[in-house]
Order: sequence, then structure tokens, then C-alpha cells
Amino acid sequence: LPQAICNQVDHACRSLLWSKSGGSRFWALVDWETISSPKEDGGLGIRDASRMNTALLGKLIWDVVQYPEKPWVVLCQQKYLVDESIFSAIKVAGSSPVWSSIMKAVEVLREGYKPHLADGRSSMWFDDWLGIGKLSNFVQFVHISDSDKCVNHFWDQGTWNWSLLYTVLPQVLRDSIQQVQIPSSRAGVDSFAWRGDPSGCYTVVSGYTFLRKVWKLQVPEKVKFFIWQGLHGVLPTNQLRVVRHMGSEAACTCCDCPQETILHVLRDCPTSRQVWLESGMAQTVSLSITDAFVWLRSIIDNKHAGFLVMILWWLWRFRNNRNFQGTSWSVNFLKRQIAISNVQNVLFNDRRNHWSTVSVWCSPNAPSVKLNVDGSWLQQQQAMGRGGVIRDAAGRWKGGFSAGSREGDALCAELLALEEGLLLCWEEGFRHIVCESDCLGAV
Repeated sequence: LPQAICNQVDHACRSLLWSKSGGSRFWALVDWETISSPKEDGGLGIRDASRMNTALLGKLIWDVVQYPEKPWVVLCQQKYLVDESIFSAIKVAGSSPVWSSIMKAVEVLREGYKPHLADGRSSMWFDDWLGIGKLSNFVQFVHISDSDKCVNHFWDQGTWNWSLLYTVLPQVLRDSIQQVQIPSSRAGVDSFAWRGDPSGCYTVVSGYTFLRKVWKLQVPEKVKFFIWQGLHGVLPTNQLRVVRHMGSEAACTCCDCPQETILHVLRDCPTSRQVWLESGMAQTVSLSITDAFVWLRSIIDNKHAGFLVMILWWLWRFRNNRNFQGTSWSVNFLKRQIAISNVQNVLFNDRRNHWSTVSVWCSPNAPSVKLNVDGSWLQQQQAMGRGGVIRDAAGRWKGGFSAGSREGDALCAELLALEEGLLLCWEEGFRHIVCESDCLGAV
């Protein structure tokens, strides 16, 4: 569905909840993000149309991955994929609307998939078994001794044996391949598995949950974006900078590790490991998982996710400060900043929960009406504004006003709002009035 249609569907759902007559104008007392949350999280469980649309498109991606014999999949593979996997395919000009939609969903869901090896009969160099494209595209040439080798040729008792390799393979790719689990049984064919479900199979529910998980964290938006980058494998570590031709040195600047990966920065670097151990949270997270995506997901699913994510955030800031400012913070300084940020985050979330509680409009008892007023003062413009609304016990609009002037101050604006609001109520014939203002000084 086009985004405009998804927006209309969401608007129709909101209208059904808040508009008595089904009109296009209504007062939403609870934000859409809360409404579209699961019931166990305090929402109504109404699905967000855009996320649901992407999750449903994920079923088509799963068909391409698991059922290549389906006629429509065969057609799309011949027309758009050209022996590449769907995860490394590029957008083709003039693609059908269906395929264009699938490719948009791939951009969002790609990181939810991982290589799932079985018999290992995929060509090491000329099949896209890793999900990043053919490995032959990442080397200058494939040695003639390796050209006919399958993936399983490089397996040796459950590990990768690079001594059997003649082709010069970049260390970055070796590290990526090293994280791919070698199966204990060689039954089946090589494919991809969905990380969001223990069975490895994609479901619409798990796809929808995957899209929501990061953005539900109660941390600052910049920290959510940082975690989102980590899940997508695009944190600009030195390793990634070399791959993207943005740098020439992939090593960690803090220790002698030759590859600064996401896991190295956030967990395995000696300084990072010391912070984890001294924070008292090392026992709550795994320090042995070799897949960055899986490790970050385990942190997001942890009951202490808010605190753990702030540790990651400050470890990343420590790395950036060292690399780009030339200064190195001590472990004690990092621990203090993590503790301060966590306290600030908890206090902010408490205030936000309080705001969301007290900001809900409460109706008066009939036959009273409620007058809500507010005033504001703009110091630079030397101007003030004021306004108010009158509603009855059913929440129906009974009147309102707004005005502005060039002289006064903040308290004056609030007092004038009260005065004009009460005068309007009197003129409209209301004698039982409940008045609300956010200015204690005016009240």
C-alpha cells in the first residue's frame, strides 16, 4: 500500500476511536504511538498500517528466500535478481510496483535475516550465500584452485579452516564469515533464517515486533538512533570506514586489535570490558555472543535495557572522543557519566509518565461546564497571547476565545485569560463553572 493510503487507514482508526459522528475532525486524547502499542504495554493493540504493510511484505521476502520454485518467484529472480540474493539486489529502474514495494521492505527487514548453512554446497565465490553479494565481487581475483570450491570445503570439525584458502580474502570478510555458524548436520540446502523468531521462520507478528522494538526504549531519541544503526550494522567503526572507503586503518586506536568491529567497540575492547565488569551489569548480558545483531537484540530484550543501552551510548562516545578529539576519558569518568545519564533518564521518564497522566482532560459533573485557559508571553517580541475553551460534561464544545496584545508579562497573560474566560462563561449563561489553568500564581 502507498504511504498515503496507510496514513488514511490510521486516520480512519483514530476517527473511529475519538469522533462520535465519524467526522474528520476530532480530539485525540491519547497519542497514536501509545494506541498502536500491544495491550500488555498499555496500548489498544491496533496495528500501525505502515509497519503492518511492511511486515506483510516480509512474507513475500520469505517466499523469495525459502520457496524459489514458486512461479512468481522464478519470474522475479530471472527479471530482477540475476543470480544475486534478494538481500544484495539493487533497485532496477522501471521495476513493477510490487517489486519496488518488496525492495523497500528489504531495506527495513534485511538485518533481521542471517545466513543459515545446511549442506554447504553453495559456491564459495559465485553464490550469494552470505547475503552481501557474491564474494568474487570483493576480491581482485579468485584463485584457480578455489574457483570450484563450495562453502563446506572450508569447514573443519565445526570451524572455518582458512589454511585451505588460496584466494586473498580481506580480513573484514573473514571476520564476517567467522560469525556464521557451521551446522552440526548437513541436511537441507543453504538459505537464510529469520532472527526474530526462535524457529528461524518469518512470521508477520515477529516482523511487526521487530520494527517496533527499538523505538519503544525509554531513552533519548539520539540513543535510539544509535542502537538502530548498530542493529543495521552501520555504526561507523574503523572497520566499516575502511569497507566504505572512508578511512585507511581498520584497527582499534585504544588497543592492538586489528579490526575495530561493533562488538569490539561496545564490548570486547579492554576499556569497554572493564566498564562492563565494574558497572555490575556484566552478568546480565552475554559476553560470548559473536553476532553483533543477536547481542544487541538480547540487550534490548533485557529488563534492564534502559541502563544497558546508556552504557553502550557512553562507550561509543568514549570511542569518538578518543578518535576525533584526541583525549581519553578514564573508566571512573565513564562510570559517573553512565550513572548520571541513567538517573536523568529515569527522572525524565517519570515526569513524562506524570505529564501523560495529568494531561488527560477530565470532564466536569453535569450540569457544570469546564473552562480551560492558558496564556503566553514572548519576551523578544514583547507580545502576549491568551485563549480558552469551554466544554460540557460530555466534552462538547460550548465556546472559546483567543486574543493578543503588546503590553504585559507572563502572569498578566494568565490572569487576562482567566478573566476573559470567566466573562465569556457568564455571557453564555453558564453559572456552574470548573476552571483550570496551568499557572499556580494566577490561580
